[in-house]
Amino acid sequence: MNEAGRAQDVEVIESSPPAADKHVSRLRKRLLGTAFRPRFDAGQPVATADVAYRYTYTP
Repeated sequence: MNEAGRAQDVEVIESSPPAADKHVSRLRKRLLGTAFRPRFDAGQPVATADVAYRYTYTP
């Protein structure tokens, strides 16, 4: 997560059952386009590494 609250370097860690490529692409695009609240340190937004986001997909 960068200091602007945008996801970077999104990767799927686990998928059960294995997700189709089109679903993974759609989720990555959605996460990259979503603004999250960044972490603040001393009143300033800062980047945060290794943020995990769990997404449950139901067809």
